[in-house]
Amino acid sequence: MFKKCLTAILATTFLSSVLNSTSTTAATPTFSDVPADHQFAEAINALAAVGTFIGQDGKFDIYGEVTRRQAVLVFSRLMDGEGKMEPVFSDVPVTDEELTKAAYEVNSAGVMTGANGKLMPYAKLTRQQLAKILVKHFDFKRVEGSTVEIDDLDKAHESQREYIQLLAENGITVVADGNFRPTETVTRGQFAAFLYRPQQHALSDKPM
Repeated sequence: MFKKCLTAILATTFLSSVLNSTSTTAATPTFSDVPADHQFAEAINALAAVGTFIGQDGKFDIYGEVTRRQAVLVFSRLMDGEGKMEPVFSDVPVTDEELTKAAYEVNSAGVMTGANGKLMPYAKLTRQQLAKILVKHFDFKRVEGSTVEIDDLDKAHESQREYIQLLAENGITVVADGNFRPTETVTRGQFAAFLYRPQQHALSDKPM
């Protein structure tokens, strides 16, 4: 119970920070390769303003594919943990101090727990994997009366289908054509949108 309360408090603080930055960041691009009128510009710039995204050499690489390492680092920035230098995955070397601390955070929170003791940090992050991570981090629940259907849900791994359905019911994924494309990799632009939508729903009092 304490963990859930703490998570809610931290999430509220994060969302408030994003809201305060939205009015200026959407109009003023933070990265040179993110046009102000791009569909993900608001999400990218708002999250960059609060330090969630950093980029490199002034660029965001909006169409670049997200690795599991990058996902670990981003989600650890949304947590208020201890930052321990304690290895939890056999394929995360202690020489990588940043990743070791971040991996400890996400694993302790149950957000990214890897498989068979490995994180696979340089593997590309798939949409179905991100669905699970988002549900675990934001604690999404079933929406009573929801009629959202995902046509390609059968293409997802059986263990990931519930998480995808939860994202759709809560409006965190928009499946206009009915397809989630679970096995496709996540681009950095899409990643920003997935992280930003929960705060939009919270501010508009929509169910999460």
